[in-house]
Amino acid sequence: MPLWENPEFIRNCRAQLRPRRMLTGLLVVAALSLVVGYSMHESHENSGEWAKALMIMGLGAQLAVLGLAGGMACALAIYREKENNTFDFQRVTRLTPLEVTVGKLFGAPIFCYFLTACLMPVALVGGIFARIPATHLVTGLVIILLGSIVFHALALLMSLLSPRGGTGVPGALLLLFLPVLVLPAMNQSTLKTAGPWAGVLFAAEGSWQTRSAVDSAGLPYATSDWTDLVFGWPVHHVPVLLTLYLTLLGWLLLALVRNMKRDPGDFELYSPEESVGLLCYFNLLVLAFYVPREWVQYQGAPIAAQRNTVFQIFLGLNIALLYFLGATLLRSREQSRRRVYDLDAAGPGWRGAVWPAGYVLTAAGCVAVLVCTRFALSSMLRGKLDPGVAAFQVVFLLAAVLRDLFYFQWMKLRRLRYPLAMGFVFLSVFYACSLILLNTMPWIGEGKQPVLMAIPIPWVAIFLDQTTLASQAAGWSIALGAQLALCALFAWLHYRKLAELAPVRGGGQSAPAAAAAPSGM
Repeated sequence: MPLWENPEFIRNCRAQLRPRRMLTGLLVVAALSLVVGYSMHESHENSGEWAKALMIMGLGAQLAVLGLAGGMACALAIYREKENNTFDFQRVTRLTPLEVTVGKLFGAPIFCYFLTACLMPVALVGGIFARIPATHLVTGLVIILLGSIVFHALALLMSLLSPRGGTGVPGALLLLFLPVLVLPAMNQSTLKTAGPWAGVLFAAEGSWQTRSAVDSAGLPYATSDWTDLVFGWPVHHVPVLLTLYLTLLGWLLLALVRNMKRDPGDFELYSPEESVGLLCYFNLLVLAFYVPREWVQYQGAPIAAQRNTVFQIFLGLNIALLYFLGATLLRSREQSRRRVYDLDAAGPGWRGAVWPAGYVLTAAGCVAVLVCTRFALSSMLRGKLDPGVAAFQVVFLLAAVLRDLFYFQWMKLRRLRYPLAMGFVFLSVFYACSLILLNTMPWIGEGKQPVLMAIPIPWVAIFLDQTTLASQAAGWSIALGAQLALCALFAWLHYRKLAELAPVRGGGQSAPAAAAAPSGM
């Protein structure tokens, strides 16, 4: 249905856009605009300077009101319903999940949209007197608007996932993401300012020209603040930024629509297939923008060492992403029980015991294809990367990821109040104790510490090189065997827990069938 006919949107408009409240907001914004505009006019001798400063102030105020205040409104939209015990109405409404999501996304910050419209004359007056091109001003406003909507969707998702009774959780989580509004680039040579503040900068100092050059080593680099390098090709920053916002908004809306009308105990951010797609999406972003020139020419290091460094960075990043993927696929005790009951006579089986290994390995395979293709097509990364060492690192770290995921899945089936949190605490203590002991034991010979440390703390394998692997091949093979043995141990423990959840069969009847039988029989 159209937005203006959406009951959720209309409800928010009626609650927030009351005439007296709108009049008060308009008068406050008008008074502040007049005072600030007059003070800027008097404090600058050049008319162009005060007008440009006024435009930047107006756009910055719009970003603050729409981005920050609107994000806070979205962060509290669903959280307040949980606190007021009205969240169940959201799940039983006849509106589709998409209609509920759109109504809340644009309805919760509707008063912030009104204040943003009230601030529009300030930006327009400043832009007109500063002779800013209309295309620059409109483009800046579009970037601010779309970036703020992405931030609103992120805040709404946090509000949906926040537990009831977690006082201040939406606000605390939102504060962690405030830098996103003015997010700078991780590497200025490839991707420029990625936050909505780029809209203010483009309106004030933007240019539609794309400029790049090639250095003495044959590596491209951008010579303009509004030129990005996408897979090494120069592209203007504005379409890149808008594409980035639209794709991120699509992933956030997918998670919102998927969970908007679900019971909190059944929340699942993405399906396994969608999680694999999200992992590939983030890898495409990394491969497109962050194969930086600085890593390849870092302090004159040997070219082979530079390529190994780039590979290590990709490896560490993807291990973290695979952890996130596996964590989103972990099943609760109730979900596992329903799964076992659905299988009935087939039983949980070993395929269920190694959940979610299948999707994690599939995602790792997709990432391997993407990374190998990128490295093969890049002239500055091609060759001199030892495939044997790289393959051993990947297998070793994948075994370590599966080991921890099997452990977390087993812990999640235990009868604890917060099983996953307790599992994380126990694993953190294990890592800390292992690190302390291995660093203080005097009998560990020089050069043997990494391979011994790799058994309890396998992440040191990220820094493995050809020389170390060749000199301690037996030790690293034992460490890999230990990871695989631990994987088998936790998979077996998981299998035993699943067997406990299986229906009790007596006289050919399963537990649900026996419970459903008449009491007189």
